[in-house]
Amino acid sequence: MATFEAHIEGLTQIDITATSAPNQTELTDFLQEALVDVVNKMIQFKPKEAFKFAAESEAANDNGITVTGSVLSVVREHDSVTILRPCTPMPSELKYESTDINSLHYRSKYNPGYFVSNGKIFVRPAAAGSDNDVKVSQISYDIGGSGLAFGDNYNQGAVENFPTEYEYLIAIYAGAKSCHAAASDIQNNMPTKPTAVISPNFLDDDVDLPTEPIFIQPNLDIGGLLNKIQTAISREDFDLVDKEISLFDKTMEKYEKNFEAESTIYAKELEIFKADLDRVTKNKDRSLQKKANEYKSELDKYVAEDAQYKSQIQEKLTKYKWFVEQHHILLSQYNSAFGISKQQAPQKKQKQERSRGEE
Repeated sequence: MATFEAHIEGLTQIDITATSAPNQTELTDFLQEALVDVVNKMIQFKPKEAFKFAAESEAANDNGITVTGSVLSVVREHDSVTILRPCTPMPSELKYESTDINSLHYRSKYNPGYFVSNGKIFVRPAAAGSDNDVKVSQISYDIGGSGLAFGDNYNQGAVENFPTEYEYLIAIYAGAKSCHAAASDIQNNMPTKPTAVISPNFLDDDVDLPTEPIFIQPNLDIGGLLNKIQTAISREDFDLVDKEISLFDKTMEKYEKNFEAESTIYAKELEIFKADLDRVTKNKDRSLQKKANEYKSELDKYVAEDAQYKSQIQEKLTKYKWFVEQHHILLSQYNSAFGISKQQAPQKKQKQERSRGEE
């Protein structure tokens, strides 16, 4: 029986552990974030499905029922468990007048009302037991405490108040977030460019040192390129992501060609330099020859490290690109399930950001 963790590992090709990127704790956060997002999007884009994500609470007193999410219905028993009167919303400031039989705002068992105060739902007439209970149906999120976690069984109804038929959306969303986290981890842990070798001091040895070749490292603003992609991802602007990835591919292709060309030139000049160094130190004492040989060894080591650096860069950027593209694919699938197009996603994201800024 597969867990959410195992299923997401299949979507992302990430071996998720306690120390991976993302780790198991972060995956649990992604899953709970996904659960909330799925429910909220269902309410917004498929309101007829909202009842599938609801839980019913019942009270036989006036202590109130805690609000967990959007309220779908509030009903009150009318002296019988089979007679349920719909409660209509009312301002909390009328909670006293609604009990005054002489008030225009009076609420009887025939037209009960409900109000929200301090995060709880109350009805008027107040719930009193003896077939006069209140029943509230509202959206519920299985998060926090012992809520949804990475080790829970996938597609087996493990998520409370959440239909199994939509659990795949939780996995897709969390998979997309995991790919984003993996890409960010790569960006934050790029290999360090090797330090060029500093030539030893031959001046005191009366040696006319030949001109040392310089490896001209092609310019590559990795941080700038990846930051643009990450910005597009955070905005959920898929068209911009595509453009930035295309630019990334072209830049990397140009970088690799320039790197190979400079490497070829440097290798030829380095061989000439080492031959000239052998010539000018040939008839010198052993200590000088040792110094020259050590210098050549350092140069060879630098060449090897530079080649390794290029290989590591290519490997990491290949993985980075795959995670970005997989994030793109998964998030597109996720949004499509709600009928959100590629063009709508960035607009929705911008509206959310504006609303948060106004709060």
